[in-house]
Amino acid sequence: MLKTIIRSIRTNILVGLILITPIVVTLLVINAVVNFFRDSEAFTNLLESVPEELRTSVPEFVWLILHLAFLLAALFLIGVFARNIFGRQVYALGDRFIGRIPGINKIYLFVRTISESVVAQRETMFQEVVIAEYPRKGLHSIAFITATVPEQIGAPLEGEDEYVYLFIPTTPNPTSGFLIMSKRSELKTLDISPGDAMKLIISAGAASPGQHSGDGQHTLLDKVEHWIANRQHKSGRK
Repeated sequence: MLKTIIRSIRTNILVGLILITPIVVTLLVINAVVNFFRDSEAFTNLLESVPEELRTSVPEFVWLILHLAFLLAALFLIGVFARNIFGRQVYALGDRFIGRIPGINKIYLFVRTISESVVAQRETMFQEVVIAEYPRKGLHSIAFITATVPEQIGAPLEGEDEYVYLFIPTTPNPTSGFLIMSKRSELKTLDISPGDAMKLIISAGAASPGQHSGDGQHTLLDKVEHWIANRQHKSGRK
């Protein structure tokens, strides 16, 4: 009886820790970004330009709104700068520099990979998800049709079938992969969205479409409960 109570307490503490971690990390990141811009020299100079009487009379929540407005404005300017020719060169240089710093590059590359994966999930050129027999007969890969092969490129290919370009992403980083040409007739269409296909690829098959919870997808809590049930089942067999 005592062991059951202790196990229940330990399990619930573990579930609480797992569920709260993404929320806490998200809040910490937001807080760190806001504090970074709030403590910047530009915002400090802007704040000092406001008369002291006005600064002390303005409620705290107003300053919070100003912090967020300043953050959004700064991000907007960074986006504008990064999208011009000079900004692209500066970003590429900084990206290579940080990527070569021992220790720091591991964190940077990990976060960058996640960001790239999120962008890849929203890529609009992947309109159709298919199954292709690749890299050999008997093995099948999830692929995305990106375009029809133009006549001047597809002319040397055998047969009169329509050929399409396929992008076959790698796991767990779908931002890299292989571009191949395939007969349209040899592909099998999957009735899932490109976003679901990307989740399947990023998770290495762990997040399969069709695994439903209340809103149509497994939540983190559902997965934790399933993991606990498996552990208890294995413990019971020992």
